[in-house]
Amino acid sequence: MIYAVDSLGQKIEAARGRKGTCPTCGEPLLAKCGEIKIWHWAHVARLECDSWQEHETEWHRGWKLLVPSDRAEVCMGEHRADILGLEDCVIELQHSPISPKDIRGREAFYGKMIWLLDGGPFRDQLRVEKRAKEIFFSWSPSRPSWLSANKPVFIHGFTLGTHLNAINKASGRLERQFRPLAVSDDILQIKQIRNRRWVSGAAKIIPVERFRERLLDFGQTDALPLD
Repeated sequence: MIYAVDSLGQKIEAARGRKGTCPTCGEPLLAKCGEIKIWHWAHVARLECDSWQEHETEWHRGWKLLVPSDRAEVCMGEHRADILGLEDCVIELQHSPISPKDIRGREAFYGKMIWLLDGGPFRDQLRVEKRAKEIFFSWSPSRPSWLSANKPVFIHGFTLGTHLNAINKASGRLERQFRPLAVSDDILQIKQIRNRRWVSGAAKIIPVERFRERLLDFGQTDALPLD
């Protein structure tokens, strides 16, 4: 985790020689300040007390540091929400695969929330195509557990391209194939899944800066629609 709390109850980042406690369970934390891994806090005498927390990556850290410390790693009962955005909407950052059971459990617990997935690990499999005024996506091989999500799903990073007819070198047949054109760092919102078997359908591309401003800028009053 990025933040511990000090003796005055203030959130502090990890640094050599600092002491802090876990804001969730109150147990002592150890400042991990090595030369390779990002600096973070870890429990001294036990494993992570929040079973929903995953290994912290630079991607997690980058998003959390965009908001004031009181809006990152926010304690809600026995769990810590990654980010509390505009209008107290929880933004759950997810880098690793997660089970349908865990997806349903978090959605029931947090209520008002969205998912923001790190598209980096599957960027080559998430293919996005612009057709006239519509955006279509295909995700293969996909992480099918996300078919069980009822809250809005946003993905940070994907491959933008187009489908063309080309000869399949293996079969010798003329087939419709995806041609990658660019790697995008923008946000893809899954709007509608039309083919659950291949996990494909309609989507919306949101510039990453606009996504940050509308969900994370606390001077804004018009939050990004989460439909």
